[in-house]
Amino acid sequence: MIDNLCRYKNLILFCTIIFLSVLSSASSQWRKQTNIPFPYNNGYYLDVYFLPSNPQYGWISGFNGFVLRTTDGGTTWNGTEIFHNPMLESIHFVTPLIGYTSGGNGIYKSTDGGATWRDITPNSNAFTMWGCFFANQNVGLVVAGGCSNDGQTFLRTTDGGNTWSEFRTNIPNSGMTDIMLYSQDGLGYGSSSGLIWRTTDGGRTWSVFSQTGPNYWQEEITNIKNSFLVPISGEDCTGQRDDKGELRFSIDGGKSWRSYQTYHSMFGSFLINETSGWGVGDGASVNYTSDAGVTWQNRNC
Repeated sequence: MIDNLCRYKNLILFCTIIFLSVLSSASSQWRKQTNIPFPYNNGYYLDVYFLPSNPQYGWISGFNGFVLRTTDGGTTWNGTEIFHNPMLESIHFVTPLIGYTSGGNGIYKSTDGGATWRDITPNSNAFTMWGCFFANQNVGLVVAGGCSNDGQTFLRTTDGGNTWSEFRTNIPNSGMTDIMLYSQDGLGYGSSSGLIWRTTDGGRTWSVFSQTGPNYWQEEITNIKNSFLVPISGEDCTGQRDDKGELRFSIDGGKSWRSYQTYHSMFGSFLINETSGWGVGDGASVNYTSDAGVTWQNRNC
């Protein structure tokens, strides 16, 4: 099993807990949240998601099975703990009540806005589950494997996690991390070390779409039209080195990539539009580009 815990020792992703308030495309500020209840105020957090249809609703997941939730845009927070999972890497909600979170030990579902969770982990031989994404409350995906000679596994459900099907392939030395799906029967993308994957049938089958560069740990993917932005950690499949990192940007649908060396392991990325985006990672690193990665500005918090 991949020892990904080591590489998180200095990670500050989109929140630990800190939130970015974007004032304009050219300026921003960071504001620390001090209203997190105990013991969650001492948590170490890895992913944040706000509901696009109503951004008053937001959720955060991290180590120790901690999940935070807000219904007022971050003014107040409540927490819960999912036991037996040391790391919740990914969290995604499709309605204010129905959502999913996943990590090394499996995937979990909430039907009450994140207050309680139940285990819906597939019965699979796949190692180290990672990111999840749901097109709606029934159809969704979770990914696993790739860095331990176990191949890549794409798990798909059409009934909200009650049953799962698998698509397996085996590209050496490329660990699955992130997944996204635009429609339940259509286009989607996945991220693994150095690779972008694509599906055109709602996640039933997958193939390599683009190679972003060497097969270094590539934790996330963000896409708008022909633009992609991915964060890179270290110089191997598992991303264990904290003093090496990149942000890789493509504006031609993955045909070519522009790389920016950050000298910190990078784990998070977000596109605002086809040319503007953010990358975050170790050492409170926050980087912003408005020209598709030609230049980057240091916006460390």
